[in-house]
Amino acid sequence: MEKHDPHIDHLITKYLDKSITQEESAELRQFLAKNKANLSYFVEMRDLWLYSSAIWQPVVSTKTALLSLLKKIKQAVTRSKIQRAIYYTTQIAAIIIIGVILYTIVNADSPAINSTHTVLTAAHKSRVTLPDGSIVWLNSDSKLVYPEVFSPTERVVSLEGEGFFDVVKNRARPFIVKSHGQEIKVLGTSFNVRNRANSDYAETTLVSGLIALRFDGDSIPIILSPNEQIKYSKSGHSFQKSTVLAHEHIVWATGKMIFNNEKFTDVIPYLEKKYQIQIICPDKVADTLYLTLVVRNEPKEEIFKEISRISHLKYTIHENTVYLSPP
Repeated sequence: MEKHDPHIDHLITKYLDKSITQEESAELRQFLAKNKANLSYFVEMRDLWLYSSAIWQPVVSTKTALLSLLKKIKQAVTRSKIQRAIYYTTQIAAIIIIGVILYTIVNADSPAINSTHTVLTAAHKSRVTLPDGSIVWLNSDSKLVYPEVFSPTERVVSLEGEGFFDVVKNRARPFIVKSHGQEIKVLGTSFNVRNRANSDYAETTLVSGLIALRFDGDSIPIILSPNEQIKYSKSGHSFQKSTVLAHEHIVWATGKMIFNNEKFTDVIPYLEKKYQIQIICPDKVADTLYLTLVVRNEPKEEIFKEISRISHLKYTIHENTVYLSPP
């Protein structure tokens, strides 16, 4: 038996003891699809595993199982002896396993996704972890479709409704979101997409990183920078780019509003909307004051107490109006 990369031996062992992850399974399938020699190597490893009764015994750890298996490989055990020993007990299982591997090789030119997962939300939000570790928060009445294993060249998902994406960076495998006539391509970033079937407008808001959008197969992408939003009309095939406070558009997903050295002038509208109040502050103060603040569901008294502590401003609250002034 030809000696292979120990990492491949490790993957095969994890496959045999059923502890392999989705990403590792995809890597193993790529190895098997390269040539028939790799397939033969896998079959020999599998046969040795079965012959040594490893699959019928408790496996303390994958590392222990691998050392045990490699020890068996080094022994002078001929192929014919192995085949005679396991023929009757493993014939059906072997046919099934080889059939799956051969199917992978036949489709090697266009790596197929074995199956897809569909997540539907009704009245509640949900959090989804994708095969690459990226996180998606789905708003109510939304649908996300993604593969069990991403292809080696790109990571493609489909969205209907609204989702906030926090994508793991991988320059070799761009992340693509397809959503009702628009395609969003990223390498690693966080952004929000709102594109409901019953609405003519689709909104894409970038929180961090960079993304490129294409609409209806356009060849020239539109690039978004943080705190920029594209509002696209599906009927008019037109779009408008604007500057927004991006974190305001993901509060539904994160449950908090993060201001990172933001001008107080930009913070005021959010606080007024959240607490249904009016904030009175001199323009000279609001335009020159920068705040770093996290707002969750604290009472307004607690928030303005914190703002006062940071900025050294005095504040008073009278009914639905908050007054801020220099000390």
